[in-house]
Amino acid sequence: MSNQKNNQLEEIKSALKDRNLTSVSEATGLNPHTIYRLVNGKVTPNQSTLNLLSMYLQGQAVSHG
Repeated sequence: MSNQKNNQLEEIKSALKDRNLTSVSEATGLNPHTIYRLVNGKVTPNQSTLNLLSMYLQGQAVSHG
């Protein structure tokens, strides 16, 4: 994993620690288990997942299918 992606992942993990992961899931369209595993270091997310979570944390509208 690139250093930039690793830094982005650590920032996202830190920002999500105190969030309601069900709410994050509903807002992003990501599976709540995926978010839980990401926050707890059990999975390495792809760039599109990082982008979705980054947009969510920046307060931007997230469109999902």
